[in-house]
Amino acid sequence: MTIMTWKEFYEKYDDWAESTVISKISSLKDIGPSSEVVDCANYIPEKAAEKLVRKAMSLGTVFTPNDITELDSAISENLASSQTWTCVADIQSI
Repeated sequence: MTIMTWKEFYEKYDDWAESTVISKISSLKDIGPSSEVVDCANYIPEKAAEKLVRKAMSLGTVFTPNDITELDSAISENLASSQTWTCVADIQSI
C-alpha cells in the first residue's frame, strides 16, 4: 500500500470516486487539523466520512465541540452516539 500524507489527500480528495477516497484514507500516515477533517467529512459520502473520522481519531485528532456538532450531518447517528469523542472540552476539564 502506498503511504499518503494528509496534505496530498486534502488537495485531491474531491476529485476522486468514493472507492478511491476510502482506499486512500487507509493509506494516510498523518492527519490534518480537526477543521480540515470536518470539512472533508462533510463533503464526502457517509461511509467514507465515517472511515475518515475513525482514522483521524486513531491518529490522535482532538475535535472541538463545534467540530462534533458539524460532523453530525456527515456521519451516521449510530457512529455519532457510540463514538467515544475526544474533544478540547474533555481535555480542558482534566
